[in-house]
Amino acid sequence: MTIAINQPIQQKPLSFDEFLARYGGDNRYELIDGEVFDLEPTGLHEEVAAFITAKVCVQIDKTSLP
Repeated sequence: MTIAINQPIQQKPLSFDEFLARYGGDNRYELIDGEVFDLEPTGLHEEVAAFITAKVCVQIDKTSLP
């Protein structure tokens, strides 16, 4: 299995104020040492999330919940 390493999505370092102005309340991005990273789940995290989602959906169907 290959583990993906997040790469910064911009070239020029941003200040905290610039980050807030561009990305504001968007929780998909994180500022680390002036670099913006996309926090999309990858690899094992995505597999675990899909597994949990499948189990929850089975239980919803089993109990006939909307």
